[in-house]
Amino acid sequence: MAIPSTLIREDGEVDIPSFRQVLGFCVECGAHGLVFPVNASEFTSLSDAERLTLAEVLVEQNDRRLRVIAGVAGASEEAAARFGKHVRDTGADGVTAMPHYVRRGEFPERVVFDYYRKTSDAARIPVFTQNHVPPVGTNTPAGFISKPCR
Repeated sequence: MAIPSTLIREDGEVDIPSFRQVLGFCVECGAHGLVFPVNASEFTSLSDAERLTLAEVLVEQNDRRLRVIAGVAGASEEAAARFGKHVRDTGADGVTAMPHYVRRGEFPERVVFDYYRKTSDAARIPVFTQNHVPPVGTNTPAGFISKPCR
């Protein structure tokens, strides 16, 4: 699955026409799906409005040719849930989330579990976990991911 880059113009604005070209390139090169925005696509540099707009462009440009997994990581459960609902309504096939990416330190499993539950409840499409170690991310051990939902 390809992770398209976020292209930024010299004036600092997102370059949507070039983003559309990158998406077409990913499809033409045989990607099995598109995952955006996540760490490799500079999601932390985008405003909420840019993330919402680019998710819409991603789904529209893809036109159901590939699976679309939208990154909905948020600094809070509420932000991730808001992004999750938006991308579901836009037409994404699933979401991926990395919990509490701006907070420091370890979190009790219940906090991470609640983050994913709220994201899942809002998105109502498949949720993929994204692990990324601090300082930008929250380490999510494999043992936690493999536990049954309680």
